[in-house]
Amino acid sequence: MADVSHWSRWQLQRVFKEKTGLSVAQYIRHLRLSQSASHLIGSSARHLDIAVNAGFESEASFTRTFKSHFGCTPRDYRKRGIPEGIRFPLTNTKLNSIRLEKRPAFSIIGTYNEAKGLFYAAPDVKKQAPIVWHKVKQLLKDSNAEHSKPFAVLDISRQASKYITYWVGVEEFNGNSPPEFSTLNVPEQLYAVITHRGSIHHLFDTVAWFIARWLVHSPYRAYAGFEIEEYIEFDETMDQFHIDYWVPIKPVNMEEILEKKLNS
Repeated sequence: MADVSHWSRWQLQRVFKEKTGLSVAQYIRHLRLSQSASHLIGSSARHLDIAVNAGFESEASFTRTFKSHFGCTPRDYRKRGIPEGIRFPLTNTKLNSIRLEKRPAFSIIGTYNEAKGLFYAAPDVKKQAPIVWHKVKQLLKDSNAEHSKPFAVLDISRQASKYITYWVGVEEFNGNSPPEFSTLNVPEQLYAVITHRGSIHHLFDTVAWFIARWLVHSPYRAYAGFEIEEYIEFDETMDQFHIDYWVPIKPVNMEEILEKKLNS
């Protein structure tokens, strides 16, 4: 890989870790385990065959590593039948990591603004988002109460409307919440989680790329639900952010897959 990129091994590892959050070895291991998880759900292959195909010398070592990564044995993962925790290969044009996660139902306590979505003729979500963040941060500061880390939820469940509701708030708030705060209940959903690293101003470009480019060639489709914008690390002075953006998805059925192939 270093030879192909015309970098030294050290340069390759440094850039790869900076862009993905993983070393090359960690990425390869995650990818092999993800492919194994997909085979467990999508095929009836024996565990031993899946283990050997993923580069493990025995079913025991495969089971041990799989359980350490996914939190359950391959047998339990297959029985559950949910493609959770799967990481997809990086594309040639974007070093954005994508994985699948099932997130339990939760409630967010905060406030919101109405915004025009990404595919509106004149979207203004980039303008509305900082306004809500500034308001919530100030209210949390003034409350002097302990609270969990704030994050954003985009309510796009109103299919007949071009508007979205951009929420910012917390899951846990110890004390009397400000009168400006409301509660939004988010149901359990299966998500595609897109990792964005870099300027916050390019976040929605990354999301638009995922929807318009990656998703149309995948066995999943997005639906009108609740998207999550979660800040993992950030340095506002340098405008360097690590953001996980959660898009609700559903597997497409065979009729949809055939229709996509016929139309491509």
